Amino acid sequence: MGIILFAILVGGGATVVRSSIMAIVALFGELARKDYSVSRALFIAALLMIFINPLIILYDPSFQLSFLATLGLVTLSSPLEKKLGFITEKFGVRNLVASTLATQIFVSPLIFHMIGELSIVSIFVNILVLPFIPITMLFVFITGALGFFTEIGSKIVAGISYLLLSYELIIVKYFARLPFAVIRVQAFSFWIVLGFYTFYLAVFWKLPSIFSQFIFSKKSSM
Repeated sequence: MGIILFAILVGGGATVVRSSIMAIVALFGELARKDYSVSRALFIAALLMIFINPLIILYDPSFQLSFLATLGLVTLSSPLEKKLGFITEKFGVRNLVASTLATQIFVSPLIFHMIGELSIVSIFVNILVLPFIPITMLFVFITGALGFFTEIGSKIVAGISYLLLSYELIIVKYFARLPFAVIRVQAFSFWIVLGFYTFYLAVFWKLPSIFSQFIFSKKSSM
């Protein structure tokens, strides 16, 4: 119920709905003492959303990008992390770089089709910003919760939330203003995008990827 209420509270966007369904699947798996497969949960979430509204396949970029980004994380993040042994593991830097590259590889063709540009500074932004996101979410939650009981306490914690959010926005805005921050190309046609994802399908079918996990595996960690 908490997950559902949170999804409603933040507006019920496609990304939120997809992640909420996956979280609910994980909770039911825990309660039923069954193995949780993140790949199966992703496809279950996508199928449920498509069943409710088939038009999101063609007309909802949020759903499309969210699905592809998660697919990239599940499929490519771990193999990439193993190949990036020259990057330090301190502060989770290697994991952040691998995760960013994995998602970029999977969403780039669609982004080039939609807007004809792609950020090339996202890796650096993610390294500087993502480690602070969980603590930011915690303090924002505490700020709101304290507001029901004490205004002064809520304002004190809100100051910390403000500092964290300000830091993240400053980093994003600074890198966004760099003249080389974005690669711009002529928008890809639908057929080029289809070709990219057909190639991905052919390549990753031969790897221990989302596709083989979805059909054969019985267990997968989040």
